[in-house]
Amino acid sequence: MKIFQVHNYYQFSGGEDTVFFNEYKLLSYYGHEVIQFTKSNKDIDNYNIFQKSRLFFNAVYSRPAFEEVLKIIEENKPDVCHVHNTLTLITPSIYYACKKMGVPIVQTLHNYRLICANAYLFRNGKVCEECIGKSLYRSVKYGCYRNSRLQTFVLASTIEWNKKQGTWNNLIDAYIALTEFSKQKFIEGGLPENKVFVKPNFLFEDPNYSEKNEGFFYSLEDLI
Repeated sequence: MKIFQVHNYYQFSGGEDTVFFNEYKLLSYYGHEVIQFTKSNKDIDNYNIFQKSRLFFNAVYSRPAFEEVLKIIEENKPDVCHVHNTLTLITPSIYYACKKMGVPIVQTLHNYRLICANAYLFRNGKVCEECIGKSLYRSVKYGCYRNSRLQTFVLASTIEWNKKQGTWNNLIDAYIALTEFSKQKFIEGGLPENKVFVKPNFLFEDPNYSEKNEGFFYSLEDLI
């Protein structure tokens, strides 16, 4: 089988990157051909002022990413596309490219981004489910994404525009949730129940228990 893997790396390496690599390694080991399309948010640091200003307009739909994916599909003819992350440079435009070419799409839900701007369902030290089943624009007043109302607005616009277009419900053929709990939360948030399946992450080796304490913690916002 030819599998088209898509992933947008964060500025700092995190768990999603590890899962992306581990799945590539496992699929390749069992004889599948894996074609990858990746971008890294680290590249934004080298953008000029014009390029950074364009990010605001391209966040919802990136035409360049759409065209790149069309070309890759035309050349490789994959059987399925497995998307891990599209924030910030890839954008949901690649779902439209896959559909145009008739390639089924599987999306892993590594966090709660589709239903929560900060991806945690957690705000000010408490569980927060204010946006579940409602508009993500509600998060703008709190600046939930990177403590910025402007950046939260851009993120909310990306999610809500694609929700209105039917991207999440109609273009994506299957979602992978990591737990039964997260599956139910996404269903509450509006994803079709018959499209959400549970597949936990895996490790190749048991890391064993350790009492070592590194004394630090990265949030998802820090990584992006």
